[in-house]
Amino acid sequence: MLERFFHEECEFGPKLSVSRTDLFRVWDEWCDAEGEDAGKQGEFTKEVGERGVVKNFAEGKSNGKRVWKGIGLAERPPPMKQVTLYKSPGNRGVVLLNRVTCRKIQQKYLREPLT
Repeated sequence: MLERFFHEECEFGPKLSVSRTDLFRVWDEWCDAEGEDAGKQGEFTKEVGERGVVKNFAEGKSNGKRVWKGIGLAERPPPMKQVTLYKSPGNRGVVLLNRVTCRKIQQKYLREPLT
């Protein structure tokens, strides 16, 4: 699952870095959208450190802050979908939702996938 997270949400390169806190926050949000348990930050940090050896990134410090060097968060906005949730005479009922929100709504309330 971590490999899929890396593929979807991260970028790798020698000039990139991300704080440990920010990487875990994005992991937590991603897991929530996937219907998975993110676990504890300490466990995540240990597993990321083990994967870093293979993917060529490592722990470090930047301005006194613990960071991962060689990995960063992907610079792409989440895709937006137009979804009609409710229609009434005075309400157009159209909202824009990002991928995470769409998955949460789909998992919680809908029987069919959003298109």
